[in-house]
Amino acid sequence: MGNGESTYKLVPLLKDNYMRLLFFNLFILTSFFALGSCNTSTNKGLSGISTIPTDTAKGIIIKHSLPRGNIYNDPAGKHFAYGVFWASVINKTATPIELTMNFPADSFAISGQPKDYVKFFLPPGTMTPEKESVYDYGLTTLKSFLDKHFHEPSQLKTTIKPKEEYRFYIAVVSKEGYNGAVRAELVLKEQNLFYKINMLDSLLPCGSIVFKK
Repeated sequence: MGNGESTYKLVPLLKDNYMRLLFFNLFILTSFFALGSCNTSTNKGLSGISTIPTDTAKGIIIKHSLPRGNIYNDPAGKHFAYGVFWASVINKTATPIELTMNFPADSFAISGQPKDYVKFFLPPGTMTPEKESVYDYGLTTLKSFLDKHFHEPSQLKTTIKPKEEYRFYIAVVSKEGYNGAVRAELVLKEQNLFYKINMLDSLLPCGSIVFKK
């Protein structure tokens, strides 16, 4: 009878844990893949299709993709939601430009979800047009990168020659995902870059684009 009682108590517990994980997975996938379901209030002024190029009128064109997301399991077994974006900076001028990007190690409170926070990363990797249709835009090293650098700031710095394009990845990680479709874009004001994402209430300073002499 002792074994029977243990089995009887364990089965509902396993079912409860399985259902919690199932609902968590569904919530994460819905948060990052429901790209066509957000309304104007959710967008908070962001363009509905983030891949439309933004011409800064300075001969610099910035493009930003829609997200692709899934679940990240850290080395301690904790579950997080993540979204992968790619961004592109095109230099149409006759002068080289220096692109600097940086995200702090800090977490930021998610708008409308006071108990959840989001972190931003610049994982290394070469993004090419051929990867636009593949899983996570071809970013295969995200887990190993987050395992090592989850609590560290991330940066990139590169020079973009005249008439050339530079593509890079941006990863967004939160504990519970976002209750809506995620939209984001890079905004250039003067020479300063800001990250505009509808998970936050304000622009996040994240770098600069400077013409090299």
